[in-house]
Amino acid sequence: IRDISVSLEFRRVLFRSGLVVIDLPPNWSNWSASVAFSANLLLVVTELSLGSIRSAKRCIDLFDVIGIDRAKVQIVANKVEKKLFKPIDVSDLSGTLGRKIAAVLPKDTADLSRAQDQGLPVGLAAKRNAFAAAMTGLAQSVRDEIGLGGQA
Repeated sequence: IRDISVSLEFRRVLFRSGLVVIDLPPNWSNWSASVAFSANLLLVVTELSLGSIRSAKRCIDLFDVIGIDRAKVQIVANKVEKKLFKPIDVSDLSGTLGRKIAAVLPKDTADLSRAQDQGLPVGLAAKRNAFAAAMTGLAQSVRDEIGLGGQA
């Protein structure tokens, strides 16, 4: 009964808000699976390390097992460094995980740390920040994907 009530509450909040973003834990339970199943779009965030990609693959496989529509699952590559020679490239990620790459978020420790210290969004703390621009692009992509349109 608890999982049903969580799913119903999720749907009530979604109906009132139009958009709900939930950061689910890496360890799945019945309630998180219910929420994921009810979602319009699922973003699996992963870094370009073998451990992180394996974890993302397990998550995506779980989505397949519980019957989540493959078109609802997209990948966000996080902390991507601009290096000429990398062991794993973003282009490899889509093929390995079999899903669309929704966004590539660059690694940016200096501006992000400064923004956190100041208690500000990184876009306000550092003008022309690549991470902030990528997040804005991701937000717009999500809005377009779920049919909200408009400016993010």
